[in-house]
Amino acid sequence: MKTFLVSLLLIVSFASTGLAQGLRVGVKLGGTLSYGAGKDVRESKLRTAYHGGAVFNIGLGILGDSVVSLQPEVLYSIKGDQATSYGPSILAQLTYVDVPLLLKVNAGGLYFEAGPQVSYLLSSTRNPTNATIDSISYRKSDLGVAVGFGYQDPKGMNVGWRYTRGFNNILTTSDKTTVAAGTTDPVLRNTTIQLYVGFLFNRLFGKK
Repeated sequence: MKTFLVSLLLIVSFASTGLAQGLRVGVKLGGTLSYGAGKDVRESKLRTAYHGGAVFNIGLGILGDSVVSLQPEVLYSIKGDQATSYGPSILAQLTYVDVPLLLKVNAGGLYFEAGPQVSYLLSSTRNPTNATIDSISYRKSDLGVAVGFGYQDPKGMNVGWRYTRGFNNILTTSDKTTVAAGTTDPVLRNTTIQLYVGFLFNRLFGKK
């Protein structure tokens, strides 16, 4: 929770700095393919879901023929997988608030973006299963990375693709012998592929 609050404070700080440079606020909505990844993963089936939320684009300047900006976002995001047997696998729908902080380079409409992402777990809903997995629980926060590309027209309409990968093991267990039949927690990380559409409104502050 502390990491999540720090991320929100950073967004406020960057947005305040962006008032002088030119701040554009926008929205986005898209589909998500999510699954579990890691060295121990087995039987993790793709979950089809969605994500959406607010975008804050802060102009940093021009580098050659490209426009460089910083883009923090606050997104409601559904992840997890569709597995119904322990592989290990996620075995649940996981709902997060994602806060990516991306460096964005726009070259004639085609843009590339990359940066860290902090996620805070809002809820988890177990997939229907007959396995004995009562001891599985999920960490409340996750730190990862997001990379992507897309196209944005001069009016602010954009369409893009993004890949995200968590760094943290999302599972916690209270009974390792029951869940893993071994000695340590299995390594399992959130992974998503996202396709989205969005719109950035005209600059609210700063130079037009």
